[in-house]
Amino acid sequence: MANQITNLTRKVYSLTAALGLKRLAVSFKDIPKKQITIKQIEDSVKKFDSNIQFAELDLGYYTTSWDNLNNIIDCAYTILSFFPWIAEVFDCDDRSAFVTTFVGMVSGVNCVAGAYVNVTNASTGANIGRHWCNISIDQDGNTYLSDIDNGGLKQKIDVKNPVMGNWKYEIISLRLF
Repeated sequence: MANQITNLTRKVYSLTAALGLKRLAVSFKDIPKKQITIKQIEDSVKKFDSNIQFAELDLGYYTTSWDNLNNIIDCAYTILSFFPWIAEVFDCDDRSAFVTTFVGMVSGVNCVAGAYVNVTNASTGANIGRHWCNISIDQDGNTYLSDIDNGGLKQKIDVKNPVMGNWKYEIISLRLF
């Protein structure tokens, strides 16, 4: 009996979550989208670092204004705030993939990439380690860095190794999907 109740509870909450996400997607349905090419994405990022490697998995990419992207990413961050960071289970790579997937799922915008980076302490230069965060390209070709695991910080970037908070990011590769 307890197993049946647990299964029923999961089903109810799964349906509730799905309906909530569907309603959230409706709220982003009418945002203006602009199609951009992988070359435009590469140009936006490679203007400040030509060594970044790209793994693109789609044939077409869509973006919108930074205001719209920022609002969608904030929604993803709100959801993530309820799910703690768990080493090797739900850590930076999983959280970065969630942000990328969530943005595409609720808005149809797929110009938010997972960014594989090396992070150092901006004050001391001490190596913090390899990390996953997100890079976004807006409709004007601007590039933004966002990192749920660095206090949810977001900022426009235009230098090779941007600093956000007290972390200095060296972008190694981007995963677009």
